[in-house]
Amino acid sequence: MNSIHEVREEARKLLEEKRVGMVIGYGKGKGKKNYPIFITDPQKVEELHFESDCFYNLAVYLRKPEVCSHGKLAIVVKGCDARSVRGLFSENQLKSEEVVMLELKCDAKGIGRDKCTTCRVKNPLTPEEKNPIDGEIAKILAMPMEERFRFFAEEFKRCIRCYACRQICPHCFCKTCIVEKSEPQWISSTPSPLGNWSWNFTRAFHLIGRCVECGECARACPVGIRLDILNRYLAKSVEEKYQFIAGMDEKAAPPLTTYKQNDNQDFIR
Repeated sequence: MNSIHEVREEARKLLEEKRVGMVIGYGKGKGKKNYPIFITDPQKVEELHFESDCFYNLAVYLRKPEVCSHGKLAIVVKGCDARSVRGLFSENQLKSEEVVMLELKCDAKGIGRDKCTTCRVKNPLTPEEKNPIDGEIAKILAMPMEERFRFFAEEFKRCIRCYACRQICPHCFCKTCIVEKSEPQWISSTPSPLGNWSWNFTRAFHLIGRCVECGECARACPVGIRLDILNRYLAKSVEEKYQFIAGMDEKAAPPLTTYKQNDNQDFIR
């Protein structure tokens, strides 16, 4: 779809014909602010809004019990959001017949948001050739190991363990997060150097081959930790080794969640 007007008409039709029970989209707030809206009344679809300030990834709401209780859902998606939804399909967290995606073209110019300058899918399912964040990764990889360690140590020491990165991520869907387990306790829950390293790297490892690089974790972090750099590096490694990009094919399982009996295992040394 090319405009919010088309989305509104489609949303109205879906609700009136009772093909969906709810439409998830963006609403216009004061000034340049916007917020998620959840529409069940066809008469309220005019509240749907879309401009360059609509940078939130709405896919995180699709698995919320209070949202799922409305039955089949429709959701307004940009390219990065569409990847998240397809990723949830591929991991059997959602069924494709339960979600209608109202896809909108996006110019990747979210107001004041760095995450939008690194977007590789300005239009849904259209990968760009280069990701600007790769230049930052190259600088870090060029550092001596000790300097690279100091870079991440400086980043992670700011972590206050608020878990905003986890809460905003559509792909952090464990019923009980490893950081909340106390018997045994795998990761310290206090904001300490060791606990912060363990938490941030464990979460990054859990997202290998699953992260769609929507940038919401870095945007939501109240202390500005560059989680996007770490996640992009791992996503790039998966792409190079397995020719896999998360969220581009809803029928393709993430590489680290599957196996082949004829795998030559040449990565094992």
